[in-house]
Amino acid sequence: MRHLYLVSLVVLLAVCQQSLAQRRRGDEAEASTLNNSPMGGAVPCTAGSPPGGNINNDSPKFMTMGGDQPMPRRVRGKRPKKEKREKCKYDITRGDCDPTTKVFTITKTPKEGQPESCEEQVIEKRCKGKTPKVKCQYQKPTIPACADGERTITRLPVEGSDPSCQPRSRTKKCRAQKTKCTFGEWGDYGDCVEGVKTRTRPVLTGDQAKCAAKATKTRRCQN
Repeated sequence: MRHLYLVSLVVLLAVCQQSLAQRRRGDEAEASTLNNSPMGGAVPCTAGSPPGGNINNDSPKFMTMGGDQPMPRRVRGKRPKKEKREKCKYDITRGDCDPTTKVFTITKTPKEGQPESCEEQVIEKRCKGKTPKVKCQYQKPTIPACADGERTITRLPVEGSDPSCQPRSRTKKCRAQKTKCTFGEWGDYGDCVEGVKTRTRPVLTGDQAKCAAKATKTRRCQN
């Protein structure tokens, strides 16, 4: 047991000596690289130092720019003062809601003793809520005669109706008047022509071209 204990101590001492030797070699290599660098052996900036230079201890409020020159402070300019607006006092009158346009007006008139800059204001706003509908009653229209194939029919409101009720007018195209075909008595059948005989009756009223089809009859000749 004693032999094993001594052997382990010797191994630990050897390992410690090797690690110390490696550390010394690393420190010597870093020192040689710093001496050979173009900075001339100067210590580089640490994590706590600013990128522009070192902080001057005499003036802690300024930061040096690569040397002893302090960075200039930012000077803030004063904002121009806003002009005070004159407050106007008004008398407000609100009108009734117009049922046709659904808009009411608010008139603001300046009170006595107000400055000249205060002017009268008229504001239009939409009525809120449902406005009652006005039922309009109209007279029976008189149908005029056709002019250029069209006629205009105007309906006037009944007397005493709401002023919002205005006359209504619409234009319609005139339809062609239909005339019935009226005929006289049938005549006798004529002579056979190519195995067919015809008889006719006169057209009393109506279009001759349209009524001609009903004004003639044909029949085959019997041999």
